[in-house]
Amino acid sequence: LEETHGSAADAGQSEQLESVDDPINTHFICFSHVDGHLYELDGRKKFPINHGPTTQESLLKDACGVIQGFMARDEGEIRFTILALAAAPADDDN
Repeated sequence: LEETHGSAADAGQSEQLESVDDPINTHFICFSHVDGHLYELDGRKKFPINHGPTTQESLLKDACGVIQGFMARDEGEIRFTILALAAAPADDDN
């Protein structure tokens, strides 16, 4: 992952913004379970956004609900990508 990121960054595919207030159309956000709530972390926003209660078991479903809202709001937009970083499932055979 680090090597791929490095080669993409070196290719110069992204422009450097002059200011943090400059508009940007594509970026990354993160959803996280913190103290029983679903938080959205977006570098373009001043504070995390609390999307309400969640659990470890319902985190994926709850985050997908928020993402579906984004997609409904931007109907016709196809530039959505989802990446999950998670622990590997336990191997019951060992």
